[in-house]
Amino acid sequence: MEVRTESCNVEDYAAKLFKVYSDTVFADDYDGLLKFYDDSAVLIEKGKESFYGVDSIISAIKAYHAGLGPGTTKTKVSSQNSEFKVEHTDNVITIRCKYRVQSVLSHETWEGEYIQYWRSEIGKLPKIIRDEFSIDKRY
Repeated sequence: MEVRTESCNVEDYAAKLFKVYSDTVFADDYDGLLKFYDDSAVLIEKGKESFYGVDSIISAIKAYHAGLGPGTTKTKVSSQNSEFKVEHTDNVITIRCKYRVQSVLSHETWEGEYIQYWRSEIGKLPKIIRDEFSIDKRY
């Protein structure tokens, strides 16, 4: 993960951030996820529940992975992102995208939307401060 520079293209920077984050999630690298979240971050499943703080968020991600069946590594889960959109201010990058993830083991597919808010200041490592998602379809 790189710090944001004044001259960087924010859209490209955000796409790179999200790819590294997603690769870490689907590699079951829970220790690696620690570097992405601010200590006071919140994870929200829209219309359901919220998880506050890094430990609670990591536990929630583990539980969602368990819902997809044993193991969520790239060889066992296929994921696709679409409609990737980036908005930003001087200090916050907002990433929105649709996703579809399919468990090769359980043959279950989930579709929904991510919205992540990253605190991203010039010269500092970015951190997720708010991570929202929905599971709109399960089949």
